[in-house]
Amino acid sequence: MHAAKLSMTDIERAIASENLIISGGSVDMDEMARTISVSGEFSDIDNIKNIVINSMVGAPVYLKDVADVKDGFLEQESYGHLDNKKVITLNIIKRGGENLIDASDKINDIIIEMKKSSFPEDLVIKTTGDQSSQTRTTLHDLINTIIIGFILVTIILMFFMGATNAIFVGLSVPLSMFIAFMILPGIGFTMNMIVLFAFLLGLGIVVDDAVVVIENTHRIFDNGKKNIVSAAKQAAGEVFLPVLSATITTLAPFIPLAFWGGTIGKFMHFMPVTMIITLSASLIVAYIINPVFAVNFMKPHESTMVKKS
Repeated sequence: MHAAKLSMTDIERAIASENLIISGGSVDMDEMARTISVSGEFSDIDNIKNIVINSMVGAPVYLKDVADVKDGFLEQESYGHLDNKKVITLNIIKRGGENLIDASDKINDIIIEMKKSSFPEDLVIKTTGDQSSQTRTTLHDLINTIIIGFILVTIILMFFMGATNAIFVGLSVPLSMFIAFMILPGIGFTMNMIVLFAFLLGLGIVVDDAVVVIENTHRIFDNGKKNIVSAAKQAAGEVFLPVLSATITTLAPFIPLAFWGGTIGKFMHFMPVTMIITLSASLIVAYIINPVFAVNFMKPHESTMVKKS
């Protein structure tokens, strides 16, 4: 290096300018300008040895002339131990905005597939620090809470509406959620805790429209004195505007939340949108599906006669 008048900076600069992929311009092909890339990546150790370093004396000096180039390993700076054995640790971090549970399932599938096709038979792979386990537990607890809430809502309705009418009204909850589940994937929503919390929040609100329609149908049916089909049509028509206005006033506070900005807004955006879709679905259930249930299953009360002696 001294004879060739080289410094460490010259060597560093020469190595840094290699092992690159650079653009070579563009060429017109099939009425399109296609970019040409020139690959200068190292393929073997000889490419590194033959790096040319500019010399002040004019003669080309190769890296192998001033340095020993070896294919080896970096000095060990960290250590991994598991079960009192040295291990190689691979940390996998979920990309922002992606589904943690879905990512965990795909990783496990990849491990199983590679164990069968690529990994040595004596290689032991253990997954540690899987944060999806806690998320799964929380998610299942929230789903169980929704189911228990639905059962409690139906039981409470039975005390005031009778078993048959309460079932008609209670079914509006899963039906409204089913319609929402059909719409949410189309707008890029996935099953997450905020969406489930919105369903839990809307449990008691979703049944309001169905309660009004079913009760009005039962009133008009009046113990079988009027045809059930006519009663269902008349009942739905009479309460159309009141039910619609009540639902809109319930949805109104959630509309501004859907446009909440910032990081918190992106996080909470799922709740108002899910509530709006679910409550809108409850209108469809109340106006269309609940009257169908009433027509097919609602029975008049048997009149009782009190005999006087």
